[in-house]
Amino acid sequence: MLSRGNCYRDFVKIGPCDRFFEKTHPNGHHLEIQGRLSQYRGIEVFFGVYGSQGMRLIEEHHVLCSVFSLEEAMIWAAKRARPVWLGDVAEFLWAATLTPSTAFTKSSPSPY
Repeated sequence: MLSRGNCYRDFVKIGPCDRFFEKTHPNGHHLEIQGRLSQYRGIEVFFGVYGSQGMRLIEEHHVLCSVFSLEEAMIWAAKRARPVWLGDVAEFLWAATLTPSTAFTKSSPSPY
């Protein structure tokens, strides 16, 4: 069972996603990316990376307006999540610079 945070709950309470991707790395980290086209908020994307026991490592929810297509937003989220998923903290700090022009961003790092 995954330990979900407020970012996930905020994303799912608005409605279902249009696109969903998940993968588990051999190191046990689980990556989940969800995206949707929202009538009022534009393109929204959520990603979460969870440890092998389901512990939340990071979750982010971004409203990207029309900066990207939905597919591009999902790829962008994968690039941001990749370093945490692979366990490379130094690369994660670099990926944090990949922030697009956003109208709204929520981030929920692990409480650990």
